[in-house]
Amino acid sequence: MKDDSGTLRARGTGEYEELPNIQMVFRSIGYKGHPLKDVPFDERGGIIPNDAGRVIDPETKAPIARLYVTGWIKRGPSGVIGTNKADAVETVQLMLEDFRSGQSPPDVQAVMADEQAILALLTQKGVRSVSFADWQYLDQIEVETGKKIGKPRKKMTTIKEMLTALDARDVGEAQSAS
Repeated sequence: MKDDSGTLRARGTGEYEELPNIQMVFRSIGYKGHPLKDVPFDERGGIIPNDAGRVIDPETKAPIARLYVTGWIKRGPSGVIGTNKADAVETVQLMLEDFRSGQSPPDVQAVMADEQAILALLTQKGVRSVSFADWQYLDQIEVETGKKIGKPRKKMTTIKEMLTALDARDVGEAQSAS
């Protein structure tokens, strides 16, 4: 909720729930974004100025080509994971709209037209990509691991952990094929 100055502030509901056997609590209130070099930033709101996800010049309100935001840096510290997902969808729709209207550089247009070209470009640049099928595999592992300990899932919490799981799958598949 915004206070009299327009700043977002957390406010309790007055409802409490007692959770037995809690061993750890994390406080995550008060998040504020930090500026990036050469990107507009609203110090007061802790956000990058934008119009539905397109970064804008704060003075002219004109979109800045090929700069986009999502999540808290887009709207401030509000919402939950589900809010961020819908928020990201909105931004990606704008990115696709800009791409389709030719607002991306010609080399990006050419590469984006071909999925294999995208993967080749990422490989050339030394970027490890994770496909949707890879994500589905990781999701399956998290759910299966969680069931073993009585939880809906057990999240992998580091990129290294996720890539290690994918590498182990790939090694297993290679050994099965030989």
